[in-house]
Amino acid sequence: MLDAFERVFAGKKLQTIQINCQNRENLLDAQIHPERHQNLIVRICGFSARFVSLSKEWQDEFLSRNFYG
Repeated sequence: MLDAFERVFAGKKLQTIQINCQNRENLLDAQIHPERHQNLIVRICGFSARFVSLSKEWQDEFLSRNFYG
């Protein structure tokens, strides 16, 4: 399914895509137990960062995005 998405994206000549491969449960657990998720990297607003180093507001912003299962 991801390959079809990428083909459509390229066919429309779009230039920026941010794909994150984390499930919502892991991110919520990272908010509660940051010590367990020190290596969890996310892409947000054009940069990569450790999820647990983001402020609560940025974490919530990231969590408000669409998740597909």
